[in-house]
Amino acid sequence: MRVLIFLLILTLLPISPAWSWSKADTNREIIYQGLHLIDWGQTITIAQHPDCFCERNIFMGKHLSVATVNLYMGASAVIHLGLSTLVPKQYRSLWQWATIIGTGYVVARNHSLGIRINF
Repeated sequence: MRVLIFLLILTLLPISPAWSWSKADTNREIIYQGLHLIDWGQTITIAQHPDCFCERNIFMGKHLSVATVNLYMGASAVIHLGLSTLVPKQYRSLWQWATIIGTGYVVARNHSLGIRINF
């Protein structure tokens, strides 16, 4: 739970003007992080029920532990925020929308398979 609170605080922190971070950039990042959090909870469900589900993310493996899920998902949330600040302003929207759409697809697919959020 501490990791989730930390990630939320990171997402809501004002970004340095040197990075040309706009309110729209912040809103897209919040949308992504929210979807990522849902995916995180669904992935925990997958880890807790290896007899019913298997993970399709090739970087995590088919059957994983909750600790692996927390490490991977926590790190990827922070990395996404970092990359979003580093992507040049003219491409940032494209980057963020692409990851929002991709994560949204995964969340919707998981939901359609009966995978619910579990924290």
